[in-house]
Amino acid sequence: MFTILLLASTFLTYSQDNKVYFNDAISQHLKPYIKQSNLAFENKDYELAEVLFDSLFENHLLNTFIPNLELPKLSGGDLETDDFENPFLLITKTTWDFPNEKEIEAINTIAQAYRNQVEVIVLYWGPKKKVKQVTGGYNRYVTVTYIDETENLSNSIIKTYKHSFGAPACFFVSSTKQLMALDRKFSLFSFDTSQTKKSYAMAENHIKELIFLFEEFKKSLLTDRQ
Repeated sequence: MFTILLLASTFLTYSQDNKVYFNDAISQHLKPYIKQSNLAFENKDYELAEVLFDSLFENHLLNTFIPNLELPKLSGGDLETDDFENPFLLITKTTWDFPNEKEIEAINTIAQAYRNQVEVIVLYWGPKKKVKQVTGGYNRYVTVTYIDETENLSNSIIKTYKHSFGAPACFFVSSTKQLMALDRKFSLFSFDTSQTKKSYAMAENHIKELIFLFEEFKKSLLTDRQ
């Protein structure tokens, strides 16, 4: 695992000079993927559907750069991801999902455990008033944001992050603003306890990878300055 992460770190630095942006990759490769994926689901070939997604991510989305996201915060003001020094998680959700207190508690636990190392953002698709009704349980280590689609102010973000993989989903982004993992079925709670533990462990592994890459990136910066 260490060797894999070290290689990923090396590639991360190299790819700074060959920037491919996530939204451009989505525009180019999403339609063929959806067409093939829909056909796989129609044939009930769920294993092929997973293979298609893995191929899309690994061949076209992994290490792509996330352009600056300017999101209105539920608490007031705006958040801009380019301002982050740390890696960040972008968790997308919808206001019409029944608020799951146990999942919110799990997100809170992760955000608090990795505070000052990873930023945790939850983005709700829906109007501010409705978002307030379903987000009362998040702690101060989680930044809750929202996009009201009826205002038509963030069409590029809606197109890229909602219409591509829906919600819930979680984008794991490095400190260099590169996509390192994507969980398109993101959920930290299930009535199946074993599934909950598996999902939580997977999320933690991705976070630990982001932290490792961040430390390697900082070391490389120090070396360059010497």
